[in-house]
Amino acid sequence: MIKENIASKSGGGLYILSSELVFDTVNKSSIFKNIAPVGHDIFVFDPSEIVSIQLDTFSVKYPTDFHVEPVKYFDFDIDHGLYQQVDASLYVSPSGNNSNSGLTKEDPLQNIQYALSIIRGGPLHSNQIHLLPGIYSSTENQEYFPINIPDYCDILGVKATEVELNAEFWGNVLTFNENEENTIDNITLTG
Repeated sequence: MIKENIASKSGGGLYILSSELVFDTVNKSSIFKNIAPVGHDIFVFDPSEIVSIQLDTFSVKYPTDFHVEPVKYFDFDIDHGLYQQVDASLYVSPSGNNSNSGLTKEDPLQNIQYALSIIRGGPLHSNQIHLLPGIYSSTENQEYFPINIPDYCDILGVKATEVELNAEFWGNVLTFNENEENTIDNITLTG
């Protein structure tokens, strides 16, 4: 089991240098709740072929490039997703709660990172994360920076003067890795 690890650059759970990786298909492993600026759970460096991974439990049932980078080089067989994914736009507020649904302004999630871990978009449709007024930082709402923006996901604040992402000088505020179709709007980036 590989869980709850933090990496400073890539691959919070696994950083793979070779696509010659073999997973046990009977006694399956689990990989979940890892954190990294790129590839929260798994990152593969310069794959020569598709990496096949069979798991009992992963952070989600259908990984995006938030969880795995670059996701296009992976073939997954996952029995269970730890988090239920949402194919819809989500709302986040520093005063929200990650046990909320996040589907309305009245029931927002607390963290952008958590919203990104459960949102599911694709080339046919992007989903948005709507940031409600407030300061998003590690001290205000336990936000983790940098925020890794996956493909097909927009981050939209209500107004730049009302939504602040403050990395508190720990590093980058946002990261993008060869992204496709993102809009970031009405947000102040600082720290």
